Amino acid sequence: MTSQLTVPTSPHAVALPDSLRLTTQRVGATTTIEVAGDIDAATAPRLRELLACRASSTIDRLVIDLYDVTFIGAAGLAALEHGYLMATARGITCTVCGDAAGQLLRLARVFQLRFTETMEIAGQARSA
Repeated sequence: MTSQLTVPTSPHAVALPDSLRLTTQRVGATTTIEVAGDIDAATAPRLRELLACRASSTIDRLVIDLYDVTFIGAAGLAALEHGYLMATARGITCTVCGDAAGQLLRLARVFQLRFTETMEIAGQARSA
């Protein structure tokens, strides 16, 4: 069974040009969060809240798909690291997927973020 939930970018679901789009899919005990747009100081709290919610649910695996992220700032990296640590502390296998040529991998390695330990990069098989 596949279900899909799209989290609106604002309380009124108004799409802004630089908005963050979060889409959640659950198949069995695996939840995939697809992230698109900018993750900055204004949008990171929505991502952090969704990751915390999913990390508190009854899942075995969490996949955070960042292939369609166009910008990520310090607040976005902090939200990802927080979500990753919450999930793994609860015994959930967590994988972050992104583009190896993009800024995410470079920044995550510079700041020695723990989610790089399980990061899948473009060109490798994507998990479901």
